[in-house]
Amino acid sequence: GQQVNESRRRLVTAADTERSRIERDLHDGAQQRLVAVGLQLRRLSSRRQRGDDVTAADIDTAVAEVEAAMTELRALAHGIYPPLLELRGLPEALAAVARRSQSPVELQVADVGRYDRTVESTVYFCCTEALQNVDKHAPGSRVRISLDNEAGRGLTLRVADDGAGFDSAATRGSRGLVYMADRVGSAGGTLEVESEPGRGTTIEARFPEATQRGQELEANR
Repeated sequence: GQQVNESRRRLVTAADTERSRIERDLHDGAQQRLVAVGLQLRRLSSRRQRGDDVTAADIDTAVAEVEAAMTELRALAHGIYPPLLELRGLPEALAAVARRSQSPVELQVADVGRYDRTVESTVYFCCTEALQNVDKHAPGSRVRISLDNEAGRGLTLRVADDGAGFDSAATRGSRGLVYMADRVGSAGGTLEVESEPGRGTTIEARFPEATQRGQELEANR
């Protein structure tokens, strides 16, 4: 229907914007550093061919530039799909997100196993976005993050804070909440936001049809 098409258009627009940002960051950051290192190494090679000394300091400078470019690339990749999420799964990735938060966070994260990358990245995005909203709009609030895969409910993420809250009915159309709901919906889930002034905020993302990767393999045999 029209609502689904609008959701898809928003996701496509957001994806195009993000792709442009990545291209810009690559061009202005790591790419420029690597181009500079290439020029620097060619100059060092020319000096050596002429019989000039190439010092350890010259080499150290080039190595430092390569390491800086690698750091920028790792940071960029972290924003696209966090390496820790890929390697260790949701519990450790969400714990890392919690450690970066400015607010005190209590974790109740079960060992839920591994899920489709789209589902895992969406859960990670929602948790990150929710904590950033707390740090921005209710700094210092206590936060509880829970993740479980209870029978009959599928995979469920819940982020609750005891901050100032807001009128959820009045802000339901805000860009951040709409994009979060669109992204959850595209991964087969539903998003619920509960908040009232003075009573904190709870964001719950449910993925009732999500199955663990091992279960998917069994089903396809």
